[in-house]
Amino acid sequence: MKKGILIILLLTGVGAGCVNQIEYSSLGKARDTAVPESNQSGTTSNENVTISFSIADKSLVLNQPVVLDFEALNSSVTDLVLDLGYRRKENFVFRLVLPNGKEISIPRLEFERSGYGGSGIMAVRPKQNYSQRLVLDEWTNFSSTGKYILKAGLVGQANYAGNKSEPGIEYQEIRFTIGPANKEVLRNVCANLLNEIRDSKSFDKKNEAANALLYVADPIAIEFLRHALVAEPMVEASVINALRKRGGKESVDVLIGAIEEKPHSEMSDVARSALSWIERKSEDVPLKKRIRLILRDYQL
Repeated sequence: MKKGILIILLLTGVGAGCVNQIEYSSLGKARDTAVPESNQSGTTSNENVTISFSIADKSLVLNQPVVLDFEALNSSVTDLVLDLGYRRKENFVFRLVLPNGKEISIPRLEFERSGYGGSGIMAVRPKQNYSQRLVLDEWTNFSSTGKYILKAGLVGQANYAGNKSEPGIEYQEIRFTIGPANKEVLRNVCANLLNEIRDSKSFDKKNEAANALLYVADPIAIEFLRHALVAEPMVEASVINALRKRGGKESVDVLIGAIEEKPHSEMSDVARSALSWIERKSEDVPLKKRIRLILRDYQL
């Protein structure tokens, strides 16, 4: 039997000292120079856990974010611990077959280690599941129309019998198509994501929707991002931080619009700080001038 990809720790209790066993799914061995055979069902399972990747909307338009749903179902009677990597993203791995037939390996995400809550170690109770939405545009750009084949996998590390091991990777295949740009479709996508941000009861779900909205690569998203900032405090930090890092005219438009709508708010304070950072880093003279005027006019 070949060594498998996904390392799963099954715990008999909550404490870290209660490790009972480590199980491996019997999947193909990983190689940097060759692609393992892909599982076209989009699901990997053994008697204790089922791992699946899926794309709900397989007919997209250009500039629409490609959203991938990840789910781990724990069918065992003990706790399941998954290592998803830092910020619950670094251990996801992808390959992509482009419309021209070329297959590429997408680099894994790497984050600076800072703050709390970034370990990516997730516990799943017996008979429960864990789900997460990934926006693939964080990993790569989808700039061409046509048919794509995504190969998605998860890799982790564990200590088994005193030895660290690096598991192999099984790639699950998901096929989707990107058609020509369509403003009406993008507007509907933005509206649906904004509704998710407003209506979801979960902090994670709100921020997953906000992250997807950030990757709508069209100016049509500006008004929806502004509405999100004004309406939902739970996404303020993630959205403003992403806009600060991205910089540029569209990010500035969102931040200024939010400041103008709620000038005397904590959100406005954070947005002004982000604008100040963008102004210092930017080499766009007209943009710098515009930011300075806004910061002057909205000083508290």
